[in-house]
Amino acid sequence: MGTVVGTIFAVLIIVLLLWMILHTVIIINESQGEVGLKMRLGKYVETLSPGWHFVIPIIYSVIKVDTRQKPLNIKEQSLITRDNATVLATEQLKYHVTDAVEYELKNSNAEQSMIQDVQSSLRSIIGGMKLNDVLEGSGKINERLANDLNDTTARYGTQVDNIAISGLKPDPEIEKAMNQQAAAERQREAAIMKSQGEKQAAQNQADGKAYSLRKTADAEAYTTRQNADAKAYQKIQEAKATAEANNTVINAFANNGFTNDNYISLKQIQAYRDIANSSANTVVVPQKEVNTATKTAEAIKIAKTDNTFFEHLKNSITQNNQNDNSSNNK
Repeated sequence: MGTVVGTIFAVLIIVLLLWMILHTVIIINESQGEVGLKMRLGKYVETLSPGWHFVIPIIYSVIKVDTRQKPLNIKEQSLITRDNATVLATEQLKYHVTDAVEYELKNSNAEQSMIQDVQSSLRSIIGGMKLNDVLEGSGKINERLANDLNDTTARYGTQVDNIAISGLKPDPEIEKAMNQQAAAERQREAAIMKSQGEKQAAQNQADGKAYSLRKTADAEAYTTRQNADAKAYQKIQEAKATAEANNTVINAFANNGFTNDNYISLKQIQAYRDIANSSANTVVVPQKEVNTATKTAEAIKIAKTDNTFFEHLKNSITQNNQNDNSSNNK
């Protein structure tokens, strides 16, 4: 019996020694970013740096605090914009402990306090913005949110390293309406593009027709000018030929002792002869031309019976032309 009691007592002594050793030697691990808060009967005494530390068990205790950066996920939150639209937001926060005493001893739950501050700040920011600005301005929202949290989280002994809105989307009903609106906008833009394309095609076709008409008109105008120039040239040449012929006849008359008045009379006789040779049976002559009409009648009679006068005149003109050519050759 005594042996059993002795054994139990020995075991208890060993356990007590081990417990005392474990609670006497405290290792603060620097690689794990730890700092130690030394407590005496529940009251803070000092902060222990990384390394080995010896404390008296029961009287002293050490609280280890991890100062490494840690993530903090915040559950999805429903928010109302300034234009009364509902959006859903999910945030992700990264922070680290800067003051172990503030973090561990002066706050019962620093993480939960930060979550509440993030949600409150985000609610205030989103509530002052319109839906379109919210959906397009996540970067600005993150920046404003980080500035707000740096001021409020300092009292928790923490510092926010990064905060990002990992999910920001409108309420499903609003998203459906936005998708319908976007589809309608795309259809409207497509209709506008089609209309502009048709308008441009019609304009190009009209320009092509106008260009063709202008070219056709230019060609016709050019042809008309060419024809007019040709006719004018022909008339000029005919007038020159007539003038030369008249000069030849006048010279022939002069060489045979006739005057210009005789030439004019001859031309009248020729005209009357042409009338006589025509199919007309009646000729209307003014009163003052009675003498001329008499000559006309004689000319008609002569023209219809004898052409020797004109043959003689023709021979005289031919002879004069030959004489002129001989003089020019000499």
